[in-house]
Amino acid sequence: MPNMPRKQTPQVLVADLTWADLYATSIRKDVKMLIPAVKKISTRVDLTVSAALLRQQLESAKYTTAELKKMTRL
Repeated sequence: MPNMPRKQTPQVLVADLTWADLYATSIRKDVKMLIPAVKKISTRVDLTVSAALLRQQLESAKYTTAELKKMTRL
């Protein structure tokens, strides 16, 4: 939520990371269900494009978490 200015406190940071963890857990669960389902259907261009977009977004998220780890000296 970069467009939402708010006071940055440790509690806000923890809340944002907690939400990120919840989203990641939900995404992981959904992807595990999608993989076997996709193997049973014909691939369409829109599915392929969406999967490629998801991969790019997750790669970006992984980069962001690596930066956070660096900033917190983990």
